[in-house]
Amino acid sequence: MQILDNLAPLLGCKQDSKKWIPYTGYNVCKHLNIGRMMCLDLSEDKFKIGLIKYKFDNEVSLKTFEIYKQVKDYGPDILDTSYFLEARGEDGRTIHTRDMVFMYTHFNKINDSAIFDVFEEQKELKYMPYHKHIMLILLDAYSLRYTLYSHLVEGQPYDEGELRPERIERLADNIRYVKYKLGEWDANKTTDLNHHLVTLLLNLQLIKYHIVDRIILGESV
Repeated sequence: MQILDNLAPLLGCKQDSKKWIPYTGYNVCKHLNIGRMMCLDLSEDKFKIGLIKYKFDNEVSLKTFEIYKQVKDYGPDILDTSYFLEARGEDGRTIHTRDMVFMYTHFNKINDSAIFDVFEEQKELKYMPYHKHIMLILLDAYSLRYTLYSHLVEGQPYDEGELRPERIERLADNIRYVKYKLGEWDANKTTDLNHHLVTLLLNLQLIKYHIVDRIILGESV
């Protein structure tokens, strides 16, 4: 599925996997405090410029919350263990997979995410007002890809709660909000970041209109 392939290098996944690269997944989630199905670090906001409405919603879906908890717990069901080989300690015993994930999230900085990589290359952006907004967007977008991959590639049942159009539009609205705010903050410093967000937004629109809407109508994809 081309859209899943398009999302992989934006979010930090292999194209043939639904799992998250450990360094990217953990370092996205460690900046967020999620509870009661919302991001507690961020507040809802909305404003209007002319006829255009912008809004940011700090709500998360159930799957997004579950993924967040598993990542924070170094869960190998979410974080991709294919990035490291089996290792043994000094006593010759195999190191537990979860311990390997822990080490990989902290000591191997491969991220394979165009969006996350901007923050690695432009360190000052980590301290701008909208850093956590983008981390939440990355987590939510990864959760969406994970659910789509489960259904389209692995044949798992269609998850009506996670793939409903309103959930996708909420994420799209958050991206539009952040794109506008980045332009206000510093359009020059955030050129690359905004470019990747536009690409992510275009793929979300393709998901909504060419996958989710067709599934709801009972058409094949």
